[in-house]
Amino acid sequence: HNRLLRDPRYDLLVRDLLRFVPKLDFLAMANIACSLRQLDHKHYVLLSRMLRPLLNNPVPNVATLLRCVEAYNWAGYHAQSDFYAHFAARFAEFADRMEPGELVQACSLFGGATQYQARFFLAMER
Repeated sequence: HNRLLRDPRYDLLVRDLLRFVPKLDFLAMANIACSLRQLDHKHYVLLSRMLRPLLNNPVPNVATLLRCVEAYNWAGYHAQSDFYAHFAARFAEFADRMEPGELVQACSLFGGATQYQARFFLAMER
């Protein structure tokens, strides 16, 4: 697979990240999730550890939120109803300021969720 994933320094980095998740902000956690996606490494322990803190941190902007949801979608977190419900509400708040491409991307991501997010799709219709 990927040589980096077998490098002991990578394991050390992941262990440090796991320990410091509570101190990370939304952008940092989104960047970690996106980096795991770029590496094609579904590190479920790290992704799962970041779920609750992601829900408790303010979302900086639509682009970061899209990247974050996209990374979790890639990792197979389609059934995380709390995750999708929470971010459906954030997207609903941003809906009137979203670009057409962002709207399409968000609808595509939420279309793959296990549970239908009515609030999200109602906001996107406007």
